Amino acid sequence: MHIATVERKNSPLTGGILQHNQNQNKILHLGFTRICTALGANLASFHSHSEYMFLKNLVKTVRRSWDRTWVGGYDAVKERLWLWSDGSNFDYIQWGRGEPNNQGGRENCMEINLKGPTQYVNDEGCSRRNFFICAKNR
Repeated sequence: MHIATVERKNSPLTGGILQHNQNQNKILHLGFTRICTALGANLASFHSHSEYMFLKNLVKTVRRSWDRTWVGGYDAVKERLWLWSDGSNFDYIQWGRGEPNNQGGRENCMEINLKGPTQYVNDEGCSRRNFFICAKNR
């Protein structure tokens, strides 16, 4: 299930260690959060355009494609009140056009790469099988 570990000393994510995992079964977003926690990390958050692009490019580098990927944003506590699972401030986001739309009333988790190389952050139902990124500070 573990695909790669990438260490970037001078990354926009403060030199964090990023781990990208694939889940073989349909696990809820909460399951990904628990896996990250077990690694001493959290689902990745981003607070600037450069951090967002770092995560997008990490997926492209590791997977050699723009696979849809979970990050730590969620609004499950209160609709349209987005939070980061690592507890950091939700201070930057570049939603895709028309997003977040909570389609079907069940889109409480955040993914990147829905539209490939396009800069597009999407809200999605938390049970979709996606790759995910865990991040921790060194």
